[in-house]
Amino acid sequence: MKRFLLLFILLNTAAASAQTRYNFLTFMAGPSLDWYRVKDLAVISGVKSNASVTRVGYAASLVYEYQKNTYVGFGAAVEFEHSLAGIYRNYDINGVHVNFQDSAFIHYIGMNSLNIPVFLKIRLFNGSYKGSYSYFHFGPGAQILFSNTRKVDVANPGYSYLYPEQTGDVNFTTQVSPYFLGSFGRVILTRRYIFVAEVAYHAGLSEWGYLVNGSDSREGTDN
Repeated sequence: MKRFLLLFILLNTAAASAQTRYNFLTFMAGPSLDWYRVKDLAVISGVKSNASVTRVGYAASLVYEYQKNTYVGFGAAVEFEHSLAGIYRNYDINGVHVNFQDSAFIHYIGMNSLNIPVFLKIRLFNGSYKGSYSYFHFGPGAQILFSNTRKVDVANPGYSYLYPEQTGDVNFTTQVSPYFLGSFGRVILTRRYIFVAEVAYHAGLSEWGYLVNGSDSREGTDN
């Protein structure tokens, strides 16, 4: 299961609207903090470990919103995301298991995907409708994976001469995964511009299993 945190910064050149109902199309982009929650735990020094490796990715999305009334609206988005995180395993990129006494392989997995969420928007006003305001987004989405990369390093630098860095791709057992979107944002209105800062949390609702050795022989899967 994959979870990630997104921070978006938006610059919109449209004039602020004082109408209760409106259609709003925006472009948002920013970095993401990514990690994976591991189902099958790695065994490091004889002890099971669910440690993960956090990395920074990025995302860009085109968002459509329809504000039904002062406080409630609806919307949808099309988002490109490059997520990057890692997990510990005791095998290399070819699925060859090695019993280390004090180390393991780190698999850094990058996923390029298209995310399509739909959401309910709740606006929170600070006393004046025409002023700046905060909002919440809630709703389901689908993450469609279309490419990926993997880099494998050995965790203990002392073994790097025996196991140099390896690169390749990952053969995932599924290409589509549902998720749930929850976000909080702040809109700042000026005479000519609209600025938005948003923090979003995407919770994966299914498993991204992949073949251990990256081939079709299906010697095993990992989650």
